[in-house]
Amino acid sequence: MKKGDLIKIYWRDVFSFGGWWEEEEIKKKIDDEIKDIETIGFFVMKYKNFIVIAQSKELSSDFSTWGHWKAIPTGIIKKIMLLKEGRN
Repeated sequence: MKKGDLIKIYWRDVFSFGGWWEEEEIKKKIDDEIKDIETIGFFVMKYKNFIVIAQSKELSSDFSTWGHWKAIPTGIIKKIMLLKEGRN
């Protein structure tokens, strides 16, 4: 992946619940709540244990480059797919 490539990331969502639970209740809740997510965006960078993508990319040089960025932990990513190579 190169900076600016349009990619799709398949990842497993993270969730939590408060209160006191028995193990069987926890297992059932996990099975009920598992969510697989697809996110499309421009590849910005890999930083530490994150893949950073942005919704928007500014093409002129007189403004900040990346808009509405998201950092997804690499440990929950199932697959990354290249949709289109970016322009430099």
